[in-house]
Amino acid sequence: MPHGAQHTPPPLWLQDALQELREENPRELFEATVGYRVIDQNTLQSVKLDSLSASAVLPPGYKAQYLPRIRCFDCQGRLYFAGPEHTVDNFQVHVENRLHRANLQKRTV
Repeated sequence: MPHGAQHTPPPLWLQDALQELREENPRELFEATVGYRVIDQNTLQSVKLDSLSASAVLPPGYKAQYLPRIRCFDCQGRLYFAGPEHTVDNFQVHVENRLHRANLQKRTV
């Protein structure tokens, strides 16, 4: 995130979708978050921030943006990208995953 920038709140569509998921799965612990990324517009790949100059100007062909994500608290280090076209579908698959279910079981027993 650029120096001095404030955190961007997650978009309302993601907050609403996760609230519905919480109502369906009350034992699950997850949160909406937003990650700052620089994207190479030619490759559409994320660029490591430490590989860029500390100057305020991005090189041509690079775009900075905030990407909505979902963090699972039962599966340490797991972040899922979310988008309005597929809302929380990727995360729903994770919630039904065998390893996630085992982690949830450990926490709730």
